[in-house]
Amino acid sequence: MAFSINGGGFSASFHLPSLDNEKRLRHGKMVKEIGYILNNTDRKDPLEGLVMIDTLQRLSIDYHFREEIESFLKAQYMNFRSPNHPLFDVFGVALCFRLLRQEGYNVSQ
Repeated sequence: MAFSINGGGFSASFHLPSLDNEKRLRHGKMVKEIGYILNNTDRKDPLEGLVMIDTLQRLSIDYHFREEIESFLKAQYMNFRSPNHPLFDVFGVALCFRLLRQEGYNVSQ
């Protein structure tokens, strides 16, 4: 605990290094969990992965998952071009189209 006298006032500040370390550990664990989920989502439900990527981008934390996002979208691009591509509703097709185009994939309209 540090004390200081500022213009006749009294202030105290606390520094809890263990709390900072706990936050860093929790952050690292959450990043790994989300990366794992994103890596394993495309096999089960591609739409879930697309929605997750969209959410990560909207939260501006997608930079933590660049490799996972690139890998996922590459797989979706390959699937999108195949005749056996799982059918999405209008929302799913639009989201897939937008995310692929955003990342520079040449997807025709």
